[in-house]
Amino acid sequence: MQGIYKILCLPEDRVYIGSSSEITRRWQKHIRTLNNQTHHTYKLQLDWDCYGDESFVFEVLEETNNLIEREKFWLNKIFEGSYNIHNSSNNPMRDAQVKQKRLETIYAKYGNMSGGFAKLNDSLVTEIINLINTGGSNPEIAKKYDCHISTIRAIRMKESWKHLSHLLIDTRTPKERKKQQVEDLYKQGIDRITIWTSTGIPRTTVISWIAEIEKRKEIKDISS
Repeated sequence: MQGIYKILCLPEDRVYIGSSSEITRRWQKHIRTLNNQTHHTYKLQLDWDCYGDESFVFEVLEETNNLIEREKFWLNKIFEGSYNIHNSSNNPMRDAQVKQKRLETIYAKYGNMSGGFAKLNDSLVTEIINLINTGGSNPEIAKKYDCHISTIRAIRMKESWKHLSHLLIDTRTPKERKKQQVEDLYKQGIDRITIWTSTGIPRTTVISWIAEIEKRKEIKDISS
């Protein structure tokens, strides 16, 4: 299928507009780069890290062979407040020289390629650990302290700032805690509808996690 699509972030009510001659394959690429934290659209990446994949919806706006003109139409229609960097299907960031110029500007401004991420110290890391212990997610904490999500992950996993790692109580992420909550309820015989209505976890996420539980059980039954 070829045409115009959008990626909608439900909590922010914000969209990314794109076009492709292979929409399904393009969506898979978006997911792959977002999960690998290498997506070319910074704000979309930040919200993906913050809210998680369950908070995003992919939708085909129209099927068409006229990709350039129709993408331009949709970009002009809803560009304000969108994730798209430019309201044109001819994105100049795809040009290698323009991209290099942008990197040079970042380096000149911050002295590094990190985009000005804050440097941490013992006091800040102690605050971060307190947030981890009280259920803060990696993306939320990274956003609050203006640092990369991998930094928070490394602190959580006791891979950095090891001299403060003794302050960590529970290193599980909020997502891991929620998955355990779903598994515990499912093993108690609670049905799917009750699980997602009582926990507030999205229906599709509950279904996906339960499918993982059932698959693990099948593998265990076969091996035994």
